[in-house]
This record gives sequence, structure tokens and C-alpha cells, in this order.
Amino acid sequence: MVEILTSFTTLLMTMAVVRDRGGADFVRVITELAKPAIAGQSPAQFAIDAIAGACTAALADPEGDSLSRTLAAIRQKGNHSAAAE
Repeated sequence: MVEILTSFTTLLMTMAVVRDRGGADFVRVITELAKPAIAGQSPAQFAIDAIAGACTAALADPEGDSLSRTLAAIRQKGNHSAAAE
């Protein structure tokens, strides 16, 4: 849980730049990754990696295309992980 909070804090600081562009990417990362992680709906390491990847993708382009692709890949990976359990 501490690792998630640390990553989340880093995400918040990094996403300040994204927020300044309008915040839609920020809201997507919070809604799709951070809230489920805090609720315990994903393993801690998976959430940490997903949030970090989404943060990098969100900063890659202001249109959000990179974030959309990254979130889709994260969902796919999460679905495969859940099916394996």
C-alpha cells in the first residue's frame, strides 16, 4: 500500500502538467487506475506499474492518443492476469 501511495503522489506531481492542459487525462488515470488500486481491486505491483506507464503516456501527447493506447493495453493485461488466477 505504501508503494501505491508513493506512486500516486509521484503521479499527482507529474500530472500537474497534464491538469494544466485541461485535466481529462488526469481524471482518466485516477478513475481507471488509481481508484481501483486504492480499493484493492488490483495487485499493488500491477497498479504501480500501470499508473507509472499511464503517467508517461499522458505526458507523451496532449491529444491523449498515447494514454488511450496505454490504458487499453493495461486493461488487456489486467484481463489476462484475472483469467490466469
